[in-house]
Amino acid sequence: MRNRNEALSALRLCVTLLVLVHHTVLAYCRYGHFNRKHYLWSSAPIIDPHRWIGFDILQDFNDTYFMSLTFLVSGLFVLPSLQRKGTYRYVKDRIWRLGLPFVVCVTLIMPLAYYPSIRQTGADLSFGQYWLGYFTRFGWPGGPAWFIWFLLTLDLMCSALIRLWPMLPQKLARVPDLIVNHPVRCLAALLVAACAIYLPVLVVVGSEQWFRVC
Repeated sequence: MRNRNEALSALRLCVTLLVLVHHTVLAYCRYGHFNRKHYLWSSAPIIDPHRWIGFDILQDFNDTYFMSLTFLVSGLFVLPSLQRKGTYRYVKDRIWRLGLPFVVCVTLIMPLAYYPSIRQTGADLSFGQYWLGYFTRFGWPGGPAWFIWFLLTLDLMCSALIRLWPMLPQKLARVPDLIVNHPVRCLAALLVAACAIYLPVLVVVGSEQWFRVC
């Protein structure tokens, strides 16, 4: 692509690798635990007896920013893609590129990942038996694939919002200049908006229920 931004491409690659590393080392963190009564409450599907505190530090550091950065980088491409493709084609492409992989992941890949977990609880089940109950009594966990449906939801919301408010892109075009000219005010506004949205939901829903929904 002639207009390809190499810096953003490198950032996307780094964030993708961070996601892979993050979930790869979950089994080796010292805080890892397996809950035999509620296997979905475990810190990872499989917990290895060999642990290293360095992985705990890596996990704690990554958790402060890496998923937020993932959504931010993805969001940078929403408006240009909508302007280039139009709403219908953009939504169709996102459903194809995100919706279909999510369906495949939660119906085929995640049952394979969680089958060893259900066996660790003492359940004597074949994979076929587990797979048939996976969507009902075993909770239908999406696992790490939760971010795919969430990203698709955000994309659809952005598409609908811009469709309903065509002037929004022009408003958003002023944001970079505002950030450069008034960085402290913009940061303060962002923090206030984030707290106004997050804190009431936290009080009403609680922190644990968010995990259950995902």
